[in-house]
Order: sequence, then structure tokens, then C-alpha cells
Amino acid sequence: MVRILFPLVSALCWANALIVAGDGVRAGPGKVLAISLVVASIYALLGSIGFFVGRHMTRLSAAISGDSPAAAALRGLRVWLTIGAAGLGLVMVLSLTALAQRLGEGSHVFG
Repeated sequence: MVRILFPLVSALCWANALIVAGDGVRAGPGKVLAISLVVASIYALLGSIGFFVGRHMTRLSAAISGDSPAAAALRGLRVWLTIGAAGLGLVMVLSLTALAQRLGEGSHVFG
């Protein structure tokens, strides 16, 4: 599940980033473009962080062995990172739905 979750969340973040940036470029120069690029870069940053955390989760899973306190702490960290990624994925799906609805109305995302 972890191998699918993190790349999926990253793809959702990047999809949001591309849609917001594209809409800002379509709006033309001005405040709407500036706000769109800032928000798109935040989405892209979240997507990149999620991607790299997902890549390192395989190493984390391999490091968890035995019943030592460190292994128990790493198992707990893996669970919380997975829950966080699932929550971020839910937020990204809701954001993507809101963006699609706003663009479907024929107006810009910010403006």
C-alpha cells in the first residue's frame, strides 16, 4: 500500500500545481499570475516532499527488524507517515475537485 500511496499523493499534488499554474498563465500578467505561481509552487513542494519520503519508506521498512526500541519507534514513524500521506491525498483530491469546479464555471481559480 505504501508503494502506491506516496506516488499517488505526489501525482495529485503535481496535478494541482500544474492546473493552478496553467490557469495563472492563462489569466495573464498581474496579481492572479503571482498568486497562482506561489500556490502552484507550494503544491509542487508538497508533491516533491511526498515523493522523496515515499522513496525512503522502503529503506525505513527494511531497517525495521527485531524487537528493539528503535525498531518499534521506526514502525510507529512509518504508520504516522502513512496516515499523513493518506490525509494529504484526501486534501489533494478535494482541492482537485474544487479546482475543476471553479474552472468548469469559466472563471479563474484566483480572481
